[in-house]
Amino acid sequence: MRIRYFLVLIAVLGSTCTTETEQLVFYEFPNPAASPSAQPWIATGDDGALYLSWIESDKDGLHNLLFSSFKNASWTEPELIASGNNWFVNWADLPGILPLTGDEFVAWYLVKNSANVYGYDIFMRIRNSQGEWSNPFSPHDDGTPTQHGFASMAPIQQNILSAWLDGRETSATEHQSSLGHDHEEEAAMTLRAAITNRDGLILDAHLIDGFVCSCCPTSITKTSEGWLLAYRNRTKDEIRDIYLARFDGESWSDPYPLHNDGWLMRGCPVNGPSVASFNEMISAGWYTAADNVHSVRIAFSSDGGKSFDPLIIVDEALPMGRVSVIMPDERHAIMSWIGTQNEQQVLKAARISTNGDVTYFNSLVLESPAARMTPKMILSGKKTFLTWVEYDKKTGANRVKTATLSLEN
Repeated sequence: MRIRYFLVLIAVLGSTCTTETEQLVFYEFPNPAASPSAQPWIATGDDGALYLSWIESDKDGLHNLLFSSFKNASWTEPELIASGNNWFVNWADLPGILPLTGDEFVAWYLVKNSANVYGYDIFMRIRNSQGEWSNPFSPHDDGTPTQHGFASMAPIQQNILSAWLDGRETSATEHQSSLGHDHEEEAAMTLRAAITNRDGLILDAHLIDGFVCSCCPTSITKTSEGWLLAYRNRTKDEIRDIYLARFDGESWSDPYPLHNDGWLMRGCPVNGPSVASFNEMISAGWYTAADNVHSVRIAFSSDGGKSFDPLIIVDEALPMGRVSVIMPDERHAIMSWIGTQNEQQVLKAARISTNGDVTYFNSLVLESPAARMTPKMILSGKKTFLTWVEYDKKTGANRVKTATLSLEN
């Protein structure tokens, strides 16, 4: 049975306003992920089918990446993508799944490449329409025992466009990732991209930015002008704002700021942006703590991401960020993020209009530590789907959760 929550409208923030005639309704529904399970990723194909991937791990350290698709109002039997006991697995750098054409899709996961704690590679596998899996391959071939992760992927013709954080300019002694703690870094984390074909051959490779934040997730979307990639940059003065780069199919633009927040941060905040598109319109959501003000923000673009309208402040009531954005139409975006209410960590959602109107609603109180969780949201058909990790009181372990969000009058 579906569990139905009528979410409570919260206070208006900043200069935005709310629409009180609509109600965001939250429907939680079961999925086939067992307990314990974590690292969920959600995606949708051209046919509107919903795909969910996740990791189940046993007490001996074996990790299994599985997926299921939601078709005709039911989940398919979970299928194994890959397994291993030498994987890099944590709450921030997630494996994932990306539909390509028809019943084909690519999945990726992270495998350790050395004794370096944060030395790991991105491995990819393609499942064809007959259900056969390709041999694993990587979008990078530098062979260094360093970090390769926080990947974003998109179809490009019959191939796969990948972008990721790449530590090949670092060394095992110089680089330490800040997953879970602050530190000062000396070596340069880079942002790179490649196009691979379905046989795993690297067709094209680019260095996008030679000095970026070391462990903030990236996000990519297809636009009328090509592909738009969002990531957290890093300057020599430790300003860590969100930057963008555009790919026209042949070359990448020079990186440029989404907004000059001026966030001075001497360690990676593990808090990346999210971009989405609908026809000509683009929305970009992000978190910043510039000037010691915790803020979740969004901005819209009508020219393929070349320029953005003035930002809209969505939440400044001590949000934690970890935003995810979708665009159901040309005039609205829906964003989820981890927030704070009544001194509790909650999963929030809002609908934001291009004219600045924002409809705010609470979601649910999070039982598990929200600092170790990265929610994901996707639009499938006319429905908005959300996945996150929640503590399961019955089993005493974390479990992948799924829900739909809908606006009702």
